[in-house]
This record gives sequence, structure tokens and C-alpha cells, in this order.
Amino acid sequence: MTSWADEVWKDIPGYEGRYQASNLGRIRSVDHIVIREVKGRVLRPRLRKKGYPVVTLSGAGPKDVHRLVALAFHGQGGPGEQVRHLNGDKTDIRAENLAWGTQSDNERDKYVYAEKRNRLTLREVKEIRQRIQSGENHAEIARAFNVSHTTVYHIAKGETFAWLK
Repeated sequence: MTSWADEVWKDIPGYEGRYQASNLGRIRSVDHIVIREVKGRVLRPRLRKKGYPVVTLSGAGPKDVHRLVALAFHGQGGPGEQVRHLNGDKTDIRAENLAWGTQSDNERDKYVYAEKRNRLTLREVKEIRQRIQSGENHAEIARAFNVSHTTVYHIAKGETFAWLK
């Protein structure tokens, strides 16, 4: 795990000399002079309704922290690309966890993270699907994998792990 002593700050493109992002996912204003000297400070993020950290930049309004960190450490993404959280955790805004990618890349990351959180491996999901197709009872499958009947139902309907064929 990276410590505060290892924190690296970079200017955010479009906000050079005003705001910086750190490799640990923090945003700060930079010391500057307007009418008088203003000391820079680390901004305190709040969470959007969907759980993404956001900060308000003076004159620019609210900005997603993950996007600012990605801009500072990975540059601008290509056309149609969005910021991915490689481990699927939208609150993990460290530069090493962010990358540019497609919407389908982003969806896959979310499901992989959900799989780890739920402790089902890809192999187990495939086995559950095979058992469902062979006509095995959902309750028996749920007991065998120590998951709820609802989890098995959603896998059967293709509502969970839909990308995994």
C-alpha cells in the first residue's frame, strides 16, 4: 500500500497552476495570488448519488475526482472512452486503479469486482450455469455454492455475469 510519503502531485490538464491531482486520488488547489495570496489546500470530496467522489473547482463547478486523476496521470482518453476503475470499486480513485477504456470494459470491471465481493469465481459461475442447464434444482445449487437462491436465479436469467458466456 502506498503511504502519504509516496504521494505524487501533478497538474490537471486545463487547470494548470490552479489544481493538482495526486496518485492517491486526492485533489488540491495550488498556492496563488488573486488580490492577495491564497494558500492551496486539499479539497474534501463528497459523494454523488451513484457513489462517485466529486469536488467543486472554482469557476468550473463539480468534477468527478476519478476523471481529474485520470487526466493528470494518464492524459486524455480516446474518442468515446471513459474512465475505468480496474478493480471495479468506484471509490478507489488511485491513479494505478484507473485507466481509459470502453463502456463494455467498464461493465466487465464492475462484474469482476462484484464476483470478488460475492466470492464466486468465474469457474463457479460457469458451473452454476451448467447445472441450471442440466435441470438441477436452484435451491440445491444455491446450497452447494453457499449463495442465495436469488443469486442462482439472477445467474440463470442472465441478469448477473451476463457478459460471461
